[in-house]
Amino acid sequence: MKAGDLVRHKVKSEWGIGVVVEIVSDKCTINFEHKPRVILRVEDAPRHLDDVAPSEVPAGSPLLDKARWARVGGAPAAAAGAKAKRAPKKAKKADPPDDDAADDKPVADDEDAE
Repeated sequence: MKAGDLVRHKVKSEWGIGVVVEIVSDKCTINFEHKPRVILRVEDAPRHLDDVAPSEVPAGSPLLDKARWARVGGAPAAAAGAKAKRAPKKAKKADPPDDDAADDKPVADDEDAE
């Protein structure tokens, strides 16, 4: 298996035809026409995927154009190797100080200390 291979999931035919967009270590990322960014272990791929001949893909399909693989199935740009940007986390608001808390603590008088 290599980037650019065209595949079809053996059970999830509703996903349509997919293209292997990258293989990193022991994982492969596949963008299907109707299911973007599926990640499988390379060793498991043959059990789940069938090869698809390029002649089965309609002319002009992004599956056949490496520059357009990231758009297959509405996949995010991260599927093409770019890092996805995340919105910064909102800081939690701190509870306001409890002004009455100091009044609840006993205060030692100098006379009690003797």
